[in-house]
Amino acid sequence: MLALALALTAAISPAAAPALEFVVLAFGADTVLLLRDCRGPQCKPWETQFHVATRAYEGDAVRLSRELSRRDIKYKEVWLQSGGGHLAEGIAVGRVLRQKVATVRVPKGANCASSCTVAFLGGLFRFIDDSASFVVHSASRVMGGLDDSTDARIRQGRLREQFGISQSVACERSLELLQYFQQSLLLLKGTRQTPPVISARACAPADPYSAETETRDRQRLEVEGIAASQDILMRFERDAMMAALRSWRNQVQTLGERAGPAIRMVEAMYDTSILDGADLSRETLLRLGYVTQLVDRPGPSQP
Repeated sequence: MLALALALTAAISPAAAPALEFVVLAFGADTVLLLRDCRGPQCKPWETQFHVATRAYEGDAVRLSRELSRRDIKYKEVWLQSGGGHLAEGIAVGRVLRQKVATVRVPKGANCASSCTVAFLGGLFRFIDDSASFVVHSASRVMGGLDDSTDARIRQGRLREQFGISQSVACERSLELLQYFQQSLLLLKGTRQTPPVISARACAPADPYSAETETRDRQRLEVEGIAASQDILMRFERDAMMAALRSWRNQVQTLGERAGPAIRMVEAMYDTSILDGADLSRETLLRLGYVTQLVDRPGPSQP
């Protein structure tokens, strides 16, 4: 999808610009905050920036929290228009929206994709206008390239070891997304109930990496070389994530209220490769719980 090559963390140079532009829009008596991808060659997708005053790296979520805490402006809605970025920052932005009890909208003609769709789920009320696009896809840690240790494992043919690492990451990431989505669905019911505390160690996925698949992957690496590694690793991530979700589904009764629908939402996200993307219809959005039932509620009066 936001985020989110999507990675869990990032740090960029002090000269880098923020990922999102905050645009204040006035429609009569209504004031809206538009979050859109920033323009310019220095912009980075939903990453962190160095804040000189605090001498620390801060993400768009920190900036958003500060903006929504202003005493001089009361925002009626927060609008999203973004192709996404880092998954972790998308979740963080969503948590700010939830904390601030924000009404979130993808306005007419806008596109919300990748980790933007994850951030969207933080809104207390969530609306997607006609002609707006809402595109989900799986996240990846290797889309932007391989780190040295991963590269070494692939070059040495340690594919099963690498798949095991993908499974460990998938158990942690799936639980984080599952509980984040679960809480979003609970908010739609009008309750601030939180999911029970569950450890990622409770995830016990079956191993879908067969010996036959391993042999095919080795043969492919012999023919195509390291160029094939990224595609193989992205498949590892998706297969491991779907296996983790099957494990959570097998113990759904222990995960708390709305866990089943939350699992379906994460499945919808990872059902599509990061290289593709699925534009969800209004009917699907309603069925999965992405949007508030009052989907036709008009936004602030526009000129």
